[in-house]
Amino acid sequence: MAEMTLDEAVGEVLNHLTGSDLHYIAELDRYRAITRTLNRALRLVATEHEWSCYSSLVELGSLAPGQTEIQLSRSKRPRLITDDSVRLVDDQGFIKMWAYYLPRESLHKYQGRTGLWVSSTENKVEFSRPLTATEGTLRAMAPVMREPRQLMIPASFDSVDARDEDGQEDPLVLEKILQLRNFHNPDIVEEWVIDESATPYIYTSPESSLAALALTPEQIRLQKIDHSFPDLIIMKAAALYAGTDPVMQPRVMTLDQQYKNLFYALTERDTNHTDEPYRNDFVVPIQGSLRDGHRNHAHPHADERRYYNYH
Repeated sequence: MAEMTLDEAVGEVLNHLTGSDLHYIAELDRYRAITRTLNRALRLVATEHEWSCYSSLVELGSLAPGQTEIQLSRSKRPRLITDDSVRLVDDQGFIKMWAYYLPRESLHKYQGRTGLWVSSTENKVEFSRPLTATEGTLRAMAPVMREPRQLMIPASFDSVDARDEDGQEDPLVLEKILQLRNFHNPDIVEEWVIDESATPYIYTSPESSLAALALTPEQIRLQKIDHSFPDLIIMKAAALYAGTDPVMQPRVMTLDQQYKNLFYALTERDTNHTDEPYRNDFVVPIQGSLRDGHRNHAHPHADERRYYNYH
């Protein structure tokens, strides 16, 4: 699907809400409000499905004997779907061991087993037991989901009335004063002044790559929506924005249903595959008799409990 800029996304949201081809000035409050709603839609959509556009495989670094946990970056979280697992690889990148995910409350029951499992809490991955000397020579890799990149919000105009109330005379250039008619109340005309010295509002995130950039207003309006299917973000934002306006609230159910229809279609498309993966191998130690003299109990097991250290 084609990429979509912030300007195009705001226009699409307005078209869904009004049915008209409307455009807001980027520095005014309603454009900024829709931008915030698009950011909220990005965060919410990312929690509803493990989208492939946010998925990646990261190296967690070298391991050490006796290590019991790994810390992930705050901007990433472990991906836990189907066959996802932490992979222990050698220097050539070949996988030597898989550590599958268990429920956090069940990990303590696997401390004595020779196999290796993990559980996750926020951005921490904990092993079921300390790593052995052999495992400590490997490197860990894990599938993760990153957080969606937030849109930077444009700087706002200064109101002419607000400048007049500060008690100081401000020299204003008439060419930089805008008179805008209120969209919801056409009888109201608002005056705004362009202040080119104002800095844009920047979404503050400790690991945001955008926070360190000094973007121009045009570059901010041309930001890309961080999703493979921008229409899904736009539909979600339209439903959220309609819920904040009493005039548009009756349309919330219709907009939300349109969002769900698109969501289910894209979810199926995002998870399509052409072959079924094989299941993990396991061993069933069938014996020739109930007691062969090598076990302290008769029945065989189909998992690693037979290796459990009872001593």
